[in-house]
Formats: sequence, C-alpha cells, structure tokens
Amino acid sequence: MLAAEANVGIDPDAIGVQLRGWADLLVDAGIAGLALLALGAVLVLAARTRGPAPGFAAVVAAPAGQRPVGAGRRPWGRPRALLDPVTRTGMAVSAPLAVLVLVGAAFSVVSDDVVERNNLVALDEPLARLLIAHRGPAMTAALQAITNLGDVVMLMPLLLTIGLLARWRHGSWRLLGFAAISLAGARLTSTVIKLLVARPRPGTGALVAASGYGFPSGHATAAAAGWLSAALVIGSLTRRVAVRIAIAVTGILLVVLVGVSRVYLGVHQATDVLGGWMLGVLWPAAVLTANGLANGKAANAFPAPACSGLRANDP
Repeated sequence: MLAAEANVGIDPDAIGVQLRGWADLLVDAGIAGLALLALGAVLVLAARTRGPAPGFAAVVAAPAGQRPVGAGRRPWGRPRALLDPVTRTGMAVSAPLAVLVLVGAAFSVVSDDVVERNNLVALDEPLARLLIAHRGPAMTAALQAITNLGDVVMLMPLLLTIGLLARWRHGSWRLLGFAAISLAGARLTSTVIKLLVARPRPGTGALVAASGYGFPSGHATAAAAGWLSAALVIGSLTRRVAVRIAIAVTGILLVVLVGVSRVYLGVHQATDVLGGWMLGVLWPAAVLTANGLANGKAANAFPAPACSGLRANDP
C-alpha cells in the first residue's frame, strides 16, 4: 500500500525534464520572437511618422527661413532620417532598437548553446581554469569586493540617488523610472530564466557562497542593467562629451569586472556571465525603445541637456 502511494508521488526528475523542455521551446522561439518584435516596432514607427512632423499649418505660419525642425520631411523618405536626432525615428529610437534586436538574437544563440551543451559551452572549462590558475590572496580579496557591485541590494540605493539628482537637474522622474525598470526587469527575467534552464553551478572551487541555478548570472545581469543605466543617467547631467565618454567607459569596465569575478570566484561558468551581460543590456535598450516610441519624438526617448531647442523635462 505504501509502495503504491509512493509511486503516485511527484517525480523531481520528471519535473526537471518538463522544465528543460519548456526551456528548449523558449530558446527555439527566441529568434522568431525577436524578428516579430523588430517587425512590430518598424510598423509602429511607420504608423507614427507618416506625413510632415509639425503639420502644414505650422509650416505656413512660420517666418521665411525659420521652418520648424523636421517640417515637410518624410521620415522614411531617405535612410539618414533614421539617424537624424531631431526626427521621430531618430537615433534615440533606432539605436536602442538595433541593440535590442541584435543583442536579443545573440542571447538566444547563447541560451541555445547552454541548453543543448554545444559550441560556446566548450569554452567554459578552459576559461575557468585560466582564471583559477591566477588566484592569489590580493586578487581574491579585490574580486570579492568587486563582485558585490553586481548585488541588487547595493545597486538600488545607488540608482535611487542618481535618479533623484536627475530629477533635481531635469525636473523629470523619467530617468529614475528608466533606471528602476531596467534593473527590476532584468533581475526578474534572470530569475525566471534560471528556473526554466535549471543549469547547475560549478560543482567545486567556489570562494563565496552562492545558491540557485547558474544561467544566466544574476550578478552579471544586474551589473549590466544597473551600471549601464547609471552611466546613461549620469551622462545626461553634463554637456561635456569627454566626461560622458569617461562615464560610459567606467560603467562598462565595472560590468566586465563583475562578470569576471563570478567566474574567478567559482560560482558561475563563462557562458552564465555572457548570458547575464546580454540580458542586462536588453532591458535598458527595451525601455529606451518603448519610451521613444511612446513619446513620438527622439528627444524625449532619453532627456539630455545637449538636445538644443528641446527641454530636457519636456512631458
């Protein structure tokens, strides 16, 4: 009787097989879904940008030689209109949309390799051995500190502070919302994918405590979403191009170091980190694209004081 009841119980192995089946389905549908996303975005852009941007009446009423920016211009009439920062389909929309599609497709490829244990996964072991071979007391202490820069608990107050500074500077809550949605969305998505893929962490050699599944790395995901968002928000507070470049380079360097630290400390494989980086980039790109499409003009996709003739706090 007891044996019969035991046979009716839940089989953990069967659940694992079912979850991996769903993961396979998710990965296989990834590229097709991204293609549909890109097509939908293009259609939305086309629908929103038909006809002269400011309207015929505004063009006629303007003094000679002072036609409103974009007047009479057909946004799809020439390719360079997609890169014109003052059109509705300008750089502030097309750039993050391109990042969203390209990085999303790359993430789908990496996910497929992880699930199927193909191609890129073969690099995990050599890269892990390379980093572990260079372990030392000073390096270990430094990377144990650096890895905390990918912790959501540390990133949340940082982004809140930066967002409040942006609110004071621009008079808008948009940048704080952008950073918060990017970090929260990336972290939540990372957790869901971990459960679907169910990839174990490295078995031995961990120098810090870690639990749960490995792919994608939660620290790498949060670092990419958090620090890149922070770099964009801080960059909007200054007009100096050199300072913006320095901020961007610093943000990218921190993201790379956090990812390397996870492999060095033995809690993730290299492909876990690579997937985390890509997922972390996807969310800021998705938020910027959605905001640009919703606002209908490039300057509002990401407020910045350098946008001449347009207010950074334009509602």
